[in-house]
Amino acid sequence: MLSTFDRAALAVASACAIASSFVKVVTVDPLATLPEKLFLLTFGNVGIDDDAHLATFRTSLVSLLPDKVKPGAQRMPLTRDVMIGLVVNHVDALIAQVEA
Repeated sequence: MLSTFDRAALAVASACAIASSFVKVVTVDPLATLPEKLFLLTFGNVGIDDDAHLATFRTSLVSLLPDKVKPGAQRMPLTRDVMIGLVVNHVDALIAQVEA
């Protein structure tokens, strides 16, 4: 079974791939993305740089998460300057909290 962090990372990477043609999920186990250092980049770095792309990312992410986590993910402040890895950490914490 995947850890809460791994599930969060997969959900965020998948949502990024849906919202941007610059992101691909290459493998799931282990998770590999293009660009390789996706979680060190900002949303703007990967073309998720306006309200429409951010909305697509958020909608996609929320659809991939457990129901109890969705409200927290919907309230996350997102801008083009947010580092994607910070969103992974936030989603990981949300998942861990509801599973505790």
